[in-house]
Amino acid sequence: MRTLRFNCWLSSFLFVSLTLFLARVTTPQAQYINISNSEEYSEEPDLAVGSDLSLHIVWSEVTGGIGKIIYRQWKDGEWSSPFQVSDGLHNATVPSISVLDTEHIWIAWQENHANISRVVTVVTDGVIWDRYPIAPEIEGNQLNPFAYFRADGSRWVSWTDSDSSVYVANEIENWVPFTHESCFGIGGNLLCESPLGLTLFSSRLDADWLCHYVATIWNGSSWIDPGGEPSEASAPLAGVSRGGSSLVHLAALPGALPPCPCWHLLYTPWEAPTGWGPAEVLSKTFSEWWTCQDASIAVDNDDQPIVSYVYQELDELFETTRRDLVIARRSELGWYWEYSDLAIEDDVRSPDVEYFVGVPAVTWSQMVGGNREIMLSAAISGLEDSPITLKRDFRIWPNPSHGIVNFAIDNVQQAPIQLEVVNILGQRVRSLAFGRGQRVISWDGIDTRGASLGSGIYYARIQPAEGPVVTKEFIRLR
Repeated sequence: MRTLRFNCWLSSFLFVSLTLFLARVTTPQAQYINISNSEEYSEEPDLAVGSDLSLHIVWSEVTGGIGKIIYRQWKDGEWSSPFQVSDGLHNATVPSISVLDTEHIWIAWQENHANISRVVTVVTDGVIWDRYPIAPEIEGNQLNPFAYFRADGSRWVSWTDSDSSVYVANEIENWVPFTHESCFGIGGNLLCESPLGLTLFSSRLDADWLCHYVATIWNGSSWIDPGGEPSEASAPLAGVSRGGSSLVHLAALPGALPPCPCWHLLYTPWEAPTGWGPAEVLSKTFSEWWTCQDASIAVDNDDQPIVSYVYQELDELFETTRRDLVIARRSELGWYWEYSDLAIEDDVRSPDVEYFVGVPAVTWSQMVGGNREIMLSAAISGLEDSPITLKRDFRIWPNPSHGIVNFAIDNVQQAPIQLEVVNILGQRVRSLAFGRGQRVISWDGIDTRGASLGSGIYYARIQPAEGPVVTKEFIRLR
């Protein structure tokens, strides 16, 4: 019996080990790639995935004060050259892209014409690029465009105006008469396919002047309300992505606003025809003052949401002390987080996420070598001489500290990694350890004897799995 149990245990162990080994071999590993790689100011990237396993990126690049919309694609292991899709004569910003495959690409952006913003689009069949404005007869500004390709090949675009009204246009039928006033100036014009048809997600004031998130369905000739329970809206919708056969995943800012400039991200599902599900806090914080911003959302192969966002920490004067690019993923056990751990001077902005070849693909804007560039993290081959190693750091905050002090490193792949706190005499006063996947350790200033350490200069020392010992100084105040 003991031999049988051992053999069963050994078989199970070998099976699990082989599974993990094969997963490691077959699952692509992401790398960081400089997509723009130019001397211009590049920002506002948007990402799309084609059904032919192609990856498409569009962004705004400023030259001489004029924003140009630049497009690039990856397919079959090769990158296209950067291609300018705007005319270069008018200031073009805020691009949005939707694709079916490399022969069906739909891009929209807002363009300044005599101080009036117009939504301009470009569509291609893989050879010819056709550029034209959307709904030129509509007066006033057209802002925050959202491009959307339906599976039937029809092309749609939504936008808002200066009064927060929402509009939708169809490229084939031209203008689709629909408008309503959103509660917020942005984030109120997100298009998505649902079991009920093309769906517009937005926010709207009701008869009692309360703001709710609403879904509006295009039935082929008009926009209708599908019913269902509404969801209270406290800030603009940040993203929408269809998952499975019925769920739409949304990230919204914020929940209840604390008495500080602190903003959480919330996840809320919507299911036709019952309406909105309960909200979940998807962001995680490590300090007293913070914001979570610039959210984008996608779903993985299990129809679980993936959210990219910028986590920003503030000091007592509400000045930024660090910014991180964060990937929040949801499993059956709850939310978990992955950090790119970008240094504050890189000033990461506007991340956008899609799920591509088994891992999240994320693009964002940041400073690289004195230029603002468009970066990509994806499990694909890179550009020659363009993959880079992002600055990673061992950080301590707050510093000086009056109470709790936090130590942060990259995601730990091997556990444990020891952290030692030593005094100016080199004496070890406390030992801590990062567990696997643990990024932050908080310490209350208590030494190995249980006593609170006095004011002075101390050093935190870690031994990473690879590389030399890293030591950093911090100051403790009583």
